[in-house]
Amino acid sequence: MLYTGAKACHFGNAANMVEILKSCPKDIVVMGNVDPVGVLKQMESQEVKKYVYELLIKTSEFDNFVLSTGCDLPPGVPLKNIEAFFDALSDYNR
Repeated sequence: MLYTGAKACHFGNAANMVEILKSCPKDIVVMGNVDPVGVLKQMESQEVKKYVYELLIKTSEFDNFVLSTGCDLPPGVPLKNIEAFFDALSDYNR
């Protein structure tokens, strides 16, 4: 995948983002990988915020990481969980 010429790669929730980031060149954007079902749909908002914040901490040494979901959001994801996702990002960026 790295040799296709793509400038960005998006990874699903089963991927280990730190391991992927270690193996990707720094000029390729790496996006992912919050589980849209197991985290965003099924967790409570406080758990979502903690999970997302911890992912950001784990990936903090990689400037080419962009926080994203691991796939499309399914129907029924609580709005408060989407807000918690972005709240974690805002808190991290302060």
